[in-house]
Amino acid sequence: MNKAEIKRQLKIAGVKQKQIAEKCGVTPQFVNQVVSGKRTTISVVAAIADAIGRPVAEVFPDQESL
Repeated sequence: MNKAEIKRQLKIAGVKQKQIAEKCGVTPQFVNQVVSGKRTTISVVAAIADAIGRPVAEVFPDQESL
């Protein structure tokens, strides 16, 4: 998924990046960087995928090896 699609899916799910950040112990800015593909961490990638009910490989196909 691209950045816009991930954000759209989070909005549909009613989940804010701030909530994911709090759950993972990172800043909302860090979560935004993960969504944008600038940074990565398995906990945030997994939390985003879980929040929108999709497998990590579908949401972040380039991150499959995490």
